[in-house]
Amino acid sequence: MTAVPRNDQRDSLPHEMQADGCMADSNGSDSHKTKKAEQGIMTVTLKDVAQVAGMSTSAVSRSFTPGAPVSDITRTRIQDIARRMGYRPNRLATGLATGRTGLVGIVVDDMANPFYLSILDQFTHGLQELGLRPMLINLRGETEPDASLKMVEEYAAEAVILLSSSLSIQFIRSIGSIGIPVVHAFGRSNERLGVSQAGIKDSASGRLAAKTFKERGYSKLAFIGGDLETAPWRDRFAGFRNMGVKLDLSVTSIEAAQNSYTAGYTSAQTLLADHDCDAIFCGSDALAIGALAALRGAGKSVPDDIGLIGIDDMEMAGWHGIELTTIRQPVDQIIAAAIAMTQRHLDCEGADPVVEIFDTQLVERATLRRA
Repeated sequence: MTAVPRNDQRDSLPHEMQADGCMADSNGSDSHKTKKAEQGIMTVTLKDVAQVAGMSTSAVSRSFTPGAPVSDITRTRIQDIARRMGYRPNRLATGLATGRTGLVGIVVDDMANPFYLSILDQFTHGLQELGLRPMLINLRGETEPDASLKMVEEYAAEAVILLSSSLSIQFIRSIGSIGIPVVHAFGRSNERLGVSQAGIKDSASGRLAAKTFKERGYSKLAFIGGDLETAPWRDRFAGFRNMGVKLDLSVTSIEAAQNSYTAGYTSAQTLLADHDCDAIFCGSDALAIGALAALRGAGKSVPDDIGLIGIDDMEMAGWHGIELTTIRQPVDQIIAAAIAMTQRHLDCEGADPVVEIFDTQLVERATLRRA
């Protein structure tokens, strides 16, 4: 009895030898190979397809490479042979060989935030429609870029999208120095970072919140946000504070430990215990929804006792029982711009970074007094 060779042994066997030890037809017919491939007994290689097609492996390879110099007739014939034989091209291996993997690393540092989960869904779908392959890099609280840089380099990603609004300037600069295109989505800095950016006017959003509170009769304002040394928290609070002072309103702030429901809840409890306020602007909807629960738990009427505004307009903000007044980010426009930037950088090597900034708008629901 002839033993069936393992997959890792087959490349060392004469090509004519089949997996069951029988000899192939001398005319190179693919019928036997096709049958064995369908049975899952053998692995069909590019070399097998080339032999059946009577062409070189390089010519066959070109037939599976978009834009490669090969006629439509030849491409169709080879792909039809490959399909009948059960051959499937290894896109990653081909990409590594050509230097065009199509991989786009998406760096996320706030996976617990429902706002970013929905955005990630749109990003991955949009990139895949362009034939690109999204690769998720979850920071999970890491502030140093080393692990992200290592993954980007090991998998030969062609571009990186930073999907975060709160990465440090140092982190962004480190990622931007690796020699491949970097696009920062939902984040903006006034500093020159060498990366393309798509985001909102954070300070303008803060000013909008303060002005709206004034118009609705609130006078003692508070802000809940993340690290006030880091954009966008810094810029959102700066706009909020500056407009509040201009309107003769008192303004205080508290830093939340995280951008989360729980952090919003505990921060609102601290505000109630330590400060006298009648309006709270939260730097995200996740924080605002947590704050709303804390206010209601303390017996406060929202919006009569305390007004509340968030920012993002994630789906949950409009849910029954929450109905949060918030400042909407134009999510679809930002995602489309970031993907277009990524494609432009891949198509035009050395293209200069670009910045696109979008306006926000107030979405009025039930946590703000009526005008």
